[in-house]
Amino acid sequence: MTTWNADTITGGIDNGTRSERGANTLGFYRLNEGNMDDGDQTTLTDLLTDLMHVAASSADAEDETDRMDFDRALAMARIHFDEEMEGA
Repeated sequence: MTTWNADTITGGIDNGTRSERGANTLGFYRLNEGNMDDGDQTTLTDLLTDLMHVAASSADAEDETDRMDFDRALAMARIHFDEEMEGA
C-alpha cells in the first residue's frame, strides 16, 4: 500500500505506482457508478466525461483558484506523462 506524503504527491514515485493509482481510481469509479459490466475503455471515457462536467461547473466559482480548465489540465497531464515516460 502506498504511503501518502509530500514525496508521493509531488512525483517521487515510479510509473508502476502511477499506473496502480490510476487503476484504483477506475475501479473505485466503476464501483461508485454501479456498472461493473462496463469495459475499461468505457469506464475511462465515463470518468473523463464526468471530470469534464466538474470542470465546466467550476467556471462560475467566486474564487479563481477553484476554477478548472479541463483542456488545460489535459494538456499539462500529457506533458507530465511524456516526461515521466522519458525517465522510465
